This record gives sequence, structure tokens and C-alpha cells, in this order.
Amino acid sequence: NTENQLGLTWPLCTLVQLAVGDLRLNLGRWVTTIEDGNSSSQDNEHVCSEIESCATVILETVQLMTSLADDDEGGISSRVWMPEALLHIRKSLEDALNSSVQYLNSVSDDQDETRTAVSDQANNVGRICCVLLGTIASELEVEDLLISPSIDERNMQLTKETETSCFATALTAGMLLCNAVG
Repeated sequence: NTENQLGLTWPLCTLVQLAVGDLRLNLGRWVTTIEDGNSSSQDNEHVCSEIESCATVILETVQLMTSLADDDEGGISSRVWMPEALLHIRKSLEDALNSSVQYLNSVSDDQDETRTAVSDQANNVGRICCVLLGTIASELEVEDLLISPSIDERNMQLTKETETSCFATALTAGMLLCNAVG
């Protein structure tokens, strides 16, 4: 039972998990929209609004978790926040980070050819992913972000693809995007 595992924080844990799932779905919709060249419809405004709302929930959660970690030394939050709930939130935030990394990597592949034709909405989605990437990544261990876990099973060595992590590639794409849009 989720309520028993997560304690009093189960509604927040569920909300964050739903926001992260919605973020992933809407980023996927947005990528499809960009690929189809459909960047001006009313539906796109709705998708962008959904992405912004999800990002707000996620960013507020990062801020809450950071303040709990900074303020609590055996106080009330350790009595309210069960370890399972903290792990649940962390997993959700890692999923949001992963979604942002995937989005930025997907748009970096064709950044040169579409940058001039990209709408303000697309730039806004890119900025949101950059903010999520930076905010969540700043709270995680750098080593976890820069080393990709894929190993060539035959040689037990990192493959060429994993020498540059997805995170580093997304970070580069985010910096290029922010530089391009000002």
C-alpha cells in the first residue's frame, strides 16, 4: 500500500510522480510537433503550458527537498518524511532530469538546421529543460551525471558512445540553445 510506504507525504510523492510523467509525455509530444513542422497551432500552446506547469511542480519539489536537507537535523521533517518517501521523490527527480536530458539531446541533433525557424514556444521549452537540468543536477553527485553506465559486455569496457555521457551532451546542447536565443 502506497500510503503505508510513503507515510503522510504520499500525496506530494504522487503529485511529483504525476508531474514528472506528464513532463515526459508532453516533451515527447513537443518533439513530435517540432519534427512534423507544426509549431503554430493552439494545441502547441497547451502542450507548452503543460510543460511549464509540470516544471514548476518539479522545481518547487527540488527547492523543498533542499530546504528540508538544509534545515533538518533530526527535527520534524525526519519524523514526517519516511526514507521510502525520500527515495520516491529522488527517483521522480531523476526521471525529470532524464527527460530533460533526452529532450535536449533530441533537439541538439538538428539544432543547426532548425534554430532559425524555431518558435518562441520551442525556445521556451528548451529553456525549461535547461533550468530543470541545472536545478536537479546541482543537487546530485557530479560523478553520477558524467559517467554513463553502459558497458560493452564482451570487453567489459566503456563503449565509444558512453565516453561522452548523455548528460554532458545535453548540457552542451542546453548551453548552445541558451546562447542562440539570448
